[in-house]
This record gives sequence, C-alpha cells and structure tokens, in this order.
Amino acid sequence: MKLSGLSFSVMPPLSVPFRYFISAALMVVLLAGFILFSGPDPWLSRWHPAMLTITHGFTLGFISTVMMGALLQLLPVVGGVGMPKVRLFGGVCHVLHIGGSLILMLAFIWPQPLFLMQTALVLLLTGFFLYLAAVAWVLLQKLSQGATINAIRLAVLALAVTVVLGGLLLSRNLGAELISGHKVYTNLHVFSGLAGWIAMLIIGVSFQVIPMFHVAPDFPKWLSRAFPLLILAGLLWLFWRGLSSLYLGESSRHSALNEPVLLLLLLNCLFAAVLLRVISRRKRKVPDNTLDYWRLSAFSLFVITAIFLIPENYLPEQFNSKKQMWLIAAYLYFYVLSVIQGLLLKILPFLSYNHLQQQCLMNFQAMQYLPNMHELLPKKHGRLLFISHIFSGVSLLMTVLAPDYYWLFALLLMIEFSGLFYLMLKTLVLYLGCKNKMAKLALANS
Repeated sequence: MKLSGLSFSVMPPLSVPFRYFISAALMVVLLAGFILFSGPDPWLSRWHPAMLTITHGFTLGFISTVMMGALLQLLPVVGGVGMPKVRLFGGVCHVLHIGGSLILMLAFIWPQPLFLMQTALVLLLTGFFLYLAAVAWVLLQKLSQGATINAIRLAVLALAVTVVLGGLLLSRNLGAELISGHKVYTNLHVFSGLAGWIAMLIIGVSFQVIPMFHVAPDFPKWLSRAFPLLILAGLLWLFWRGLSSLYLGESSRHSALNEPVLLLLLLNCLFAAVLLRVISRRKRKVPDNTLDYWRLSAFSLFVITAIFLIPENYLPEQFNSKKQMWLIAAYLYFYVLSVIQGLLLKILPFLSYNHLQQQCLMNFQAMQYLPNMHELLPKKHGRLLFISHIFSGVSLLMTVLAPDYYWLFALLLMIEFSGLFYLMLKTLVLYLGCKNKMAKLALANS
C-alpha cells in the first residue's frame, strides 16, 4: 500500500466521517420505505413531487452526505493541514445537513409546505456555508500540491455553485423570484452537481486511492494535470449554452445542452478507459470487491454514453419518453453509487485500522488487540453487497421504464442499504471493542 506523501498525524477523529457514513446509509433505508409507500406514480415524471423527494434523497441524503464526510477525512491527510475544530464543525454541519435534507424531502410532498421549505432552506444553506467555509480555509493554506488537491478545489467550487442554484430555485417557492422558474436553471443545478461536485471529486479521489490501496501505477501526469481544467471548460461551456438558450425558442432550448453534456460524458469515458488500464497494471493482483465496483462504474459510463449517442428514431418510443430519466438513474446508481459503495468498503476498515494502529505506536503491547482489515470488514460480506447492488440497480432501471416494478426496487434497495448499514455498524463495534481493550491495557500499565 502506497502511503508516501500522506499526513496521518492530522487525521480527524473517527467519529467525524463515521457519523456522515452511517446516517447516509440510514437515509436510503428510510427512502426505500418511502418508495414502497408511494406506489408507481412518482416514476411517471422527473417533476413529480415524490420523484423530487426520491432524487434529493439519493443526491443530498446519501451521495453528498458520504462525500462531505469523506472530504473532512481525506483533505487533511492529502493536503497535510488539519482542519481547526473539526469535531465541532463536522458535528454542526452534519446535524444541519441531515435535518435540512429530511425536511426538504418532506416539503416536496407535504400539502402546505411553506414552513418546511423555509426551514429546509435555512438549515441547508447554513450547513453548506459553514462546511464550505471550513473546507475553503484548508484549501487556502500551503498544501501539498497535487492532482487530487486541484480536483478537490474544482469539486468544492462546483458544490458552491450547485448550492447557490438550489437555494435560488427553492427560494422561488417562498416568493423570492431572484431567478426565473425556467427548467434551464434546474438542469444547470443538476449538471453542476453531477459533473462538477460528484464526478470531479470521484476522479480526484481516484488519483490518490487507486495507486494507494491497490499498489497500482499513478495515473498518467497528462491526464491528472489536464483533467480538472477540461471538466471546468466543459462546465463553463454548458453554463454558457444553458444561459444563452433562455433567449431561444422552446425547440432550440430543448437541445441546447446536448453537446456540452456529450463532451462531459466523453471526458468521463476517457477517465474510465485510463482507470481500467491503471487497474490492470496493478502489482497486487488479488480479487478485490472494490476493484469490481470500479470496473462496474467504468463500463457503466461506456454504456450510458453509447445510449446517449443513439438517435431517438433507433430507440423504442416507450424508452425515448423516459430516456433522460433512465440515463440519469443509470449514471447515479451504476457510476456514482458504485464508486461510493466500493470506496466505503475500503475506507471503513482502513480508517478503523489506522486509528487503532496510532494507539499501538504509543503502547506496543496493544498490538495484540489490533485486528486485521479483513476482520473489520470480511471480503465475503463485501461480495454479497456488490451482488445486491447489481440486482437493485437493474430493478431501478426496470422501474423507470415500467413503474409497476417500484415495489421490487424498494425491497432490493432496502436489503442493500440495510446490509451496508450493518457492515458500518459491525466495523464500528469491533473498532470500539479493540479501542476499549487498548485503553484498559494502557491504564493497567500506568
């Protein structure tokens, strides 16, 4: 495992990222219950109120929650600068984010949502402002420069844009019409989140974790240096085309984002191709569930891009009417969620082991209580989760096209994320047990 250039001495307490991870898994379990209760109607349109609840449950409730927790953990280790008051900041931002996300999800389906919308807006904007301020403080320090840090800077900038656009759109429901209600703004909000915040952070993190965890070669320098700038250029083009389309007719406006979106997809495919090559050249060629998640996400990008390129007259009419919704669902579940879930399977035992190892450095006798990483999270459990993820993903794509399958997706989603929650809890309980034994040993020797 390559650990050179990392600063584990400034690592935040384990409770900081774990509270984000555990609450994110519980959010999806809750969301699965909501999907089961809602029936097939939400799947008829992406603008259905219940579908907005489902979409924000995945993006705000799970994806952003995990990424925010992971960034609080990763940034000081990669950059070499600790975040001040990280336990306090992490705790406050977590409460505001989870509370705001839950209330926003409820507001979309509540008959008289004004008070809920106001509360969600205040909680989410306050939470994101504090979080972005804390992360920006670290990014403005003299960090160990590198491709990962550059990508994180762009991802955080895209998160700020996504939050501002989301806040402006939400404020329209409260009577503050600071922007028009045109769907172009909603699409810009979606793509700045998907291509900027989510995809850019995934790519930046992969530059660090693929060589580190899998003893693989570094990504080519031309890719890691140029990629953040190329994504930024693609996003700027997308925003320019989107804002310009406000002055065009409805038919031209409908297709205005096609070329920038295609460029962003092709860039992601380029990353996926290089990723597969880097993985294939790793020195430690042992079966690994995390690598299967990475492969699944890479091949998903190829399929999504290929289907995006197929002209509508070559596709069935039923599929065409749901094509955009189907592609976004496939992107979120088979690309984004695959990477995040795979990384969690690697990060959970690694962080737990690393924190326990730090205690052993102060008392070598405590090594007897140090478990190996496979005890913290067994491989066979990770394999079951991977299989469960594929089944629930397929059922999601079926449900988008045939909403009557909503119950199957809801049940499989509940099984998958209950399993993920169980693995998180099991790892945490084992960590706390070992930590207590080490503390008792230290007390006995004092």
